[in-house]
This record gives sequence, structure tokens and C-alpha cells, in this order.
Amino acid sequence: IFVLSLGLRKKSSFKRQDIWKTDLRNFENVVIFGVEQMMSQLEEKLVTELSENACVIACRFPLPNWKESLSVGKGIDTVWIYEKRTNICSSIY
Repeated sequence: IFVLSLGLRKKSSFKRQDIWKTDLRNFENVVIFGVEQMMSQLEEKLVTELSENACVIACRFPLPNWKESLSVGKGIDTVWIYEKRTNICSSIY
């Protein structure tokens, strides 16, 4: 609805897919509703597949080794926003 209100419908698309079966190279923004046990493995996939300018939004659980650009909320309602370009080096080690 927000995208529609801004007139960005033709420039946006939303996909609901299995993140493990999806090649993320064509995505600039990724929203994750994950579980704590998968976040470390997911970091590896994000580093490998996302472009340098990609943005990741994680809901409920943070990426354990990435530094967030912003976090909003508390507890299970927390949302973390990450920019890949600021986390490339720290995720490799």
C-alpha cells in the first residue's frame, strides 16, 4: 500500500519465495522473517549473492555478525536494517 501511495508500483515488485531456493542476485532489497538458527548460514548466502548496494531487513532475529544501520522496536518486534556494503569485510571473517 505504501508503494502504491508513492506511485512506485511500476518500479517495485514483491516476491514471496523460499530464500534457500532463490538466487538473490537480482534483488536490491530483501526482507527476512527468519528463525535464530538460520541467521548465520543466511549471512553467507547474502554475502555471496546480494549486490554491494543491497539492503536487508531482518525481522525477529538479527544477523549475528553484521552491524545494523538501524534497529526499530524491542524483543520479538525488533526489525534490523542492514546495508551490505558496510558488512562485506566483517562477514568474511
